[in-house]
Amino acid sequence: ASIMPGVPHIFDFFASKQFKIGLATSSPPSLIDLVVQMTGIESYLSATASAEYLPYGKPHPQVYLNCAESMNSHPIECICFEDSFNGLIAAKAARMKCVVIPHHSLNKDARWGAADLKLSSLQNFGELHFDRLNS
Repeated sequence: ASIMPGVPHIFDFFASKQFKIGLATSSPPSLIDLVVQMTGIESYLSATASAEYLPYGKPHPQVYLNCAESMNSHPIECICFEDSFNGLIAAKAARMKCVVIPHHSLNKDARWGAADLKLSSLQNFGELHFDRLNS
C-alpha cells in the first residue's frame, strides 16, 4: 500500500500548530491499524474512526462526526483532507472545512467546487492556505 505524497508534510504542519489529528475512513479497523503501523503515523493520531459498522458510510457525515467527538473537537473547528467526492460531501455535511486533492484524472470535475480549497498535491499546502481556511 502506498501513502499519498505529502502526508508526512501535512501531519508535521498541523502537529507543529498543536492541532489534534484524526483519521476518519470507511476502511475496517483492522486495515486502519495496519496502515497506521506501516506508515508510522501512530504518534500523530489522537483518534481514528471507521464507518465499517455504521449504518451509512461516506457521503454520510457520521464517521467524521464520530472522529471529532473522540477528540473532543467541534466539527466547525475541523479541517478535512479528502481525495474522494463522497468524502468531500461527508466533510461538508459535518460542517467541517474540506481541502480536496483529487486524482489528476478527475481534477477538472466541477463538483470539486464544493470544497473550501482544491490542491494538486498535499505537499503544496502551506501557511497561506491555512490562513485562508481560518479567516
